[in-house]
Amino acid sequence: PEPIVPKNSYDNLLNTCRTAHGSKQDLENAVFNAVSKLQSPNRECLSLLIHFLREVAQFENYNKMTPVNLATCFAPSLLRAPDDVRPEQ
Repeated sequence: PEPIVPKNSYDNLLNTCRTAHGSKQDLENAVFNAVSKLQSPNRECLSLLIHFLREVAQFENYNKMTPVNLATCFAPSLLRAPDDVRPEQ
């Protein structure tokens, strides 16, 4: 199955995150713009999931699910490198 962020959007989103930004707000705006280019069902699913995961992370003292732990669990379902990308890249 295709991840929520399709393989054809992988490079765009990764480059957006890797590019230096002047502030956290600039990074958030750039990621928002990259995500807004996803097809509607993918974008809506990602939005709902991010809101849910944000809520889960707010209770990390109780559930031990920090943002890093959540990223470890959910990243493979959200963003998967195309087959031609080596793991060390």
